[in-house]
Amino acid sequence: MFPHEINTVDELLKQWDAGETIWTINLGGLGPGYDQAIQVSAIEFARANQKDPMPRTDDPKVDYEAWDKRCTETLHAFDEKLGGLSGAMFGAAKWLSWQWCHNGGPKHLIDRAKEQGKDDQIMQCSNIWPKVPSPQEALDAGVAAGKASLAKE
Repeated sequence: MFPHEINTVDELLKQWDAGETIWTINLGGLGPGYDQAIQVSAIEFARANQKDPMPRTDDPKVDYEAWDKRCTETLHAFDEKLGGLSGAMFGAAKWLSWQWCHNGGPKHLIDRAKEQGKDDQIMQCSNIWPKVPSPQEALDAGVAAGKASLAKE
């Protein structure tokens, strides 16, 4: 299966968890770190829905409120690791995961972008992006390196 042929959320999560490339839609436009945080969040929102599928109603407002609640609860588990999502990032991740879970799936979203002439919004993403240490991890590593250097002298 080619990454751009991922039809279901289960296939998407399997590829993501294996560190393989997925094709998705760029929603941030402010650089790779910004968009990576959106993609990671959307993946985890979709994962939460796969574990406990949200039933749909005939009322879009009720559906939106339920999805918002689920995503908010899910975000608390990893938000700090991402550096804290802005409201716009959270909204983009909710929208993307909704498209994957309730509006045709990952491939449908890619196909729709192509049909609308938005090929430039299609991007590759994986969970093995270059990881930057948190400020505390960087500080701790610097202190440890300094101590090691002094110990050699």
